Amino acid sequence: MVNEDDGQMAGIYGRMIGLVFCGRLDSSLNKAILTSGNAEVLA
Repeated sequence: MVNEDDGQMAGIYGRMIGLVFCGRLDSSLNKAILTSGNAEVLA
């Protein structure tokens, strides 16, 4: 399931921004890839 971020409707390339939830994860996929070191937050 994807929950679109109401605060940021689209990124700089016009893509939807949201949180991705998978049935097997306790939290969002976004958080899982950040905490595993496979992604980083860019300011």
